[in-house]
Amino acid sequence: MTSPAERRPRGLRGPRRARGLTVLCWTMLGAVVCGGLGFVYKLAQFIREALGSEAASFAVVPVAVYVLVALGFVSLFVWALLRGQFRDIEGPKHRLLEMEEEHERAGV
Repeated sequence: MTSPAERRPRGLRGPRRARGLTVLCWTMLGAVVCGGLGFVYKLAQFIREALGSEAASFAVVPVAVYVLVALGFVSLFVWALLRGQFRDIEGPKHRLLEMEEEHERAGV
């Protein structure tokens, strides 16, 4: 029987892989921060406009609902992250393949 490390696809290993993952993480973080800053800026602009005139106040409820739904998704993501749901995402796949091999050997 092969170990999980032997079944994983071969790719970059060592320092090149670590450097690539670091660049990827920083790029993703930068994109999320830029997107978040843009969202906060537009939300602040909307609030200023909604408080200032009657014309923009028609959209207060849809935007409030959007913000609440977004906060719900963010809270679910943080909950899953803290519970460790993203730790071993490849493990279940390998366990399923091992169970399938055992069933085939047993003739089930």
